[in-house]
Amino acid sequence: MSKMINDTPSANDVLIGRGRRNLRHPGNQRYQSIIKSLKPEYDAAPKSLRGVYGKQIFNLIHNLSPPGRFLRKDKVSGSWIEVDHEEAVKRARQALRDTKKLVRTPAQKALFPSGEV
Repeated sequence: MSKMINDTPSANDVLIGRGRRNLRHPGNQRYQSIIKSLKPEYDAAPKSLRGVYGKQIFNLIHNLSPPGRFLRKDKVSGSWIEVDHEEAVKRARQALRDTKKLVRTPAQKALFPSGEV
């Protein structure tokens, strides 16, 4: 069950939704870093085991200090709402699926050694 929060999102929270503000949020940047680091393992895993990665991402965020939460903005009130565990895991799994595989040609590796392709 989702619950409304009475404070502002912390630096460890993941803000669900589109937009530059969400992309620049420290919690979302950490979340994207986790997604990118787990993507090769996720791609190599059999489909039957891929669900574990969404739970792993949720746990990594939730076990931060202070605990990270997955929040979305209520369209009516404008308040932040913490989504339930199931929704957060679903979002993490979707992020893994949506993240493109990092396949770089030798020419790209030479031009962009830091991986910014």
